[in-house]
Amino acid sequence: MKFSGQKIRAIVFDFDGVVVDSEPLYERAEARLFAEYGVTIPTSDWRLFKGLSDCDFFTLCKEKYGIREELSVLQKKGKCLLKEEIRNNLRYIDGFEDFIQEIRSSFLIGLVTSTQRTFMNWIFQNTPIRNHFEMMITAENVSHQKPQPEPYLKMAELMQIRPEEMIVLEDSLNGVKSAMSSGAVTIAFLSSFPKEAFEAADYFAATYDDIREIILSIASRDKLFSCI
Repeated sequence: MKFSGQKIRAIVFDFDGVVVDSEPLYERAEARLFAEYGVTIPTSDWRLFKGLSDCDFFTLCKEKYGIREELSVLQKKGKCLLKEEIRNNLRYIDGFEDFIQEIRSSFLIGLVTSTQRTFMNWIFQNTPIRNHFEMMITAENVSHQKPQPEPYLKMAELMQIRPEEMIVLEDSLNGVKSAMSSGAVTIAFLSSFPKEAFEAADYFAATYDDIREIILSIASRDKLFSCI
């Protein structure tokens, strides 16, 4: 058990689907883009794309749907449509704002995302979403994206802690695999997938109230960190 004798020093968040309710916005923007090429993405396919980097997403779509367009053009058009959706509609996941305030004084706070840092900065500057994170790992900071463990290993290195000293909140299949394989304590947040879809996770939570209860139960059982 990862918690045996181990102090928890950090809580690390994925961004899309954990901090912000952005997945519907990505889907709307991308559906509008692919409609220009006569492509309608089946509802069942959207889950295949969750947790992918921008480059990996468009590369996969070009191959899967036979889109004959330069990757750079798809990325540029997609980013413009996505910015429009995000500027007007991006909101926090219910419960995040209260939760982040409760944990701030007790833990290091980090963000690990497959999004480019320039786009993250644009979000913080152009939407109601604020940068609540002391440290960030973004797409350009790693050579191997999720589901490889590198993003969370890099975060542990940046925080100067061991991976098992942090709790990771992830909602995608690739993200949970990445966190688990890094050795971090992993909570699968069920905002995008049902519990049965995950191969493995240390804990499962449907809401931030569930996450709070998980952390409190661990604190009570093992006395590894202060209660929030």
